[in-house]
Amino acid sequence: MENMNTRIAEGAAAAGASTRTTSTDAVSEGATLECTLGTNISILRVPDFHGVSTQGRNEANISDHIPNHNIFSFTMCMRSIPPVPCTPNVIIKWLKGHPNYTLNYDLALLERCIVPCTHGGIISIRQCGQDI
Repeated sequence: MENMNTRIAEGAAAAGASTRTTSTDAVSEGATLECTLGTNISILRVPDFHGVSTQGRNEANISDHIPNHNIFSFTMCMRSIPPVPCTPNVIIKWLKGHPNYTLNYDLALLERCIVPCTHGGIISIRQCGQDI
């Protein structure tokens, strides 16, 4: 799994995604997301309480990757010409979660985390949601 994660991270960097290797800010409900193929930003939803909240917002873990539950449309997807409506399709958990901190038995989501979309985009966290 580590080799696949490394290849995905390398692909993300090549695609222009922010890899944020130094940001260890925890991510909360309302974090701003961006996709390398999306035309707009999206907001992370964390409707499931994992036992910790910051400023009244649920903190996220790497399992908060479900399309139309946690991750919503980035408006249009640039995977084709002309662009088509964005329908995020994420099938794995976020990569690069906190190695030593878990929420509900899963790694805490950090601002440096990324997750690939099966349509070819890389979703990253633009702003962690703690200072909204």
